[in-house]
Amino acid sequence: GMKRARVQKDITYKTVEDLELKLDVYHPADYSKSALLPAVILIHGDGPREYLKDIKDSGQYVSWGQLIAASGLIAVVANHRSTEGLHNVAGVANDVDDLLSYVRDHTRTLRIDGEKLCIWTASAGAPFGLRGGLYETPSFVSCIVCYYGFTELKAYYDGLYAGPEEEFVETPPIFSEDDFAEFSATEYILNRVGDVAPIFIARAGLDYPILNQALDSFISEALTQNVE
Repeated sequence: GMKRARVQKDITYKTVEDLELKLDVYHPADYSKSALLPAVILIHGDGPREYLKDIKDSGQYVSWGQLIAASGLIAVVANHRSTEGLHNVAGVANDVDDLLSYVRDHTRTLRIDGEKLCIWTASAGAPFGLRGGLYETPSFVSCIVCYYGFTELKAYYDGLYAGPEEEFVETPPIFSEDDFAEFSATEYILNRVGDVAPIFIARAGLDYPILNQALDSFISEALTQNVE
């Protein structure tokens, strides 16, 4: 029933620097407009600006949106900006914050239950998606999904800039320890102010070692903290 999903396309949730950031909403084919359904908000990965420009329309995100709708939930698939090699981390974090705020502010028109949201994130989008799901442990986040994602911004930074400086295409950005802590899923569960939503993590054994090391460290700490 994936192809029967009802789709609202190209809703602008934010305009920044003359760039319209848009989202698509996938509803189940047989949903009742009188009911508000739980929703999955998909936070995509990072990459060059041109690659991310229309990523919500790529095959993987279209099919994930359709699959979520066919499962009886609503999917929100949105574009956010590139970090530009981690030079625009604050901008992407603001995009994700504004996306979550838009969904919460438009629950009636989108037919979404704003108190039952899942944050789905993957790859280098995870520092931002996990921040959205864990910062101040929001009660409206019912679950979190992380597919092969960098749970720590520091690990993503090291993956990009760990080699000899002469090999870098551009000058590495400068981050403080506090900056890295703001985008650390481990820090968020250590300093949580409430119950953390259940987390599903997908991990590939032959993925980048630096990514898996961050994942393994986070999983170990989450288990220690009795996070589900």
